[in-house]
Amino acid sequence: MENKFKKEEQEYFKWEEKLWTLYHSIFKDAVYTITDGVIFPDKYASTPFKVMIMNREPYDSQKVSYSLNQDGLARQIKEGIRPFNSQTVLRTHTRQYLSLIHLLSEKAFNGVSKEEAINFVNQSTEDDLIYYLSNTAYINVKKSNGVNVSEKNDLKAYAKKGIDILKEQIRFCNPSIILGGNVCDGIIDNLFDWGETLYNGKGHHALKIYEILIDGKSYPFIDMYHPSYFGKYKENGEIRDMSEYFLELFKGIISVENERPRYWSKYMNNKCFETSKL
Repeated sequence: MENKFKKEEQEYFKWEEKLWTLYHSIFKDAVYTITDGVIFPDKYASTPFKVMIMNREPYDSQKVSYSLNQDGLARQIKEGIRPFNSQTVLRTHTRQYLSLIHLLSEKAFNGVSKEEAINFVNQSTEDDLIYYLSNTAYINVKKSNGVNVSEKNDLKAYAKKGIDILKEQIRFCNPSIILGGNVCDGIIDNLFDWGETLYNGKGHHALKIYEILIDGKSYPFIDMYHPSYFGKYKENGEIRDMSEYFLELFKGIISVENERPRYWSKYMNNKCFETSKL
């Protein structure tokens, strides 16, 4: 089994080299670029329910180019450095979302009560975050010339120019679910083909669950607040703290499963690193 995953790791990095060659041919004039992708290909490949996090843009105050997944997150984890060390809100919310999805996938998305979800998430630790994050793919819609404060039109322009890169990352990684950190409305909504709206929450900027379509294949996509968001949100007219927002994710995922029994099971044990247009 180990040899199999080492081979998949090699296949991933060969593919990634071709991907970034294409990327740099598109963004020739970029001042700096922070590439991204699967953090540990062997762990991602062996994970039954594969999570891809899609956020807005990385930022480096020194405008230094590097690989977010290899030089950044993977190196930090290997060296015992806490990921997102200076970004407490991002770190906390990412831990909450990933631990919740881990619990639900372990229970086949059935029979998990709200109380069980709350207890599991609240008891998750920094070590749990490292474990869950190690099994994910982490990408941004904008990868070059990141700025400290994102602007929708700018993000959309970069996403539009690099849409083939984003589609190829999804296609090759074949995630079971994509967690979109406020990247849909006005950014990628008109750049992808979309299937069903699986869940439409209520309230301002309510959590929604769609399907992205690429080459006729569907990928569940969660449209939710960016994990760095630290304000309040509304749920049924009540103002709530973002520390409770993982319950909106819980509600949405469970609602989809209740209305479409075994929906999420279709995306368990996805094969990855096989389909590419490069």
